[in-house]
Amino acid sequence: MKNIDFNKVIITGKAKENPELKLTTTGIAVTNFILVSEGVKSNEYIDVTVWGELAEKVYKEIDPDRRIMVEGRLHRTASEEGSYGRLEITANRIFGIGGMYD
Repeated sequence: MKNIDFNKVIITGKAKENPELKLTTTGIAVTNFILVSEGVKSNEYIDVTVWGELAEKVYKEIDPDRRIMVEGRLHRTASEEGSYGRLEITANRIFGIGGMYD
């Protein structure tokens, strides 16, 4: 039996700017935004992708001035020539600090 590792990320911050919404060729909604998580000495900028109904809610409701908590899976995007792509979170839940989006 193959061992499968646990991959879950929870991070708080604010959207850098308003999310963008796109539809795949099959009509599935996808929203992308950059989450800025403020640290003591520096800020982290994390790419976040959201799919389906949650993507539509996030697109309508995320406000760059409001803190949020993103829960999802960490992965690398595909890249050219076999090099590693950038790290990204595929979100499955997003909470407004003080309320939940999903």
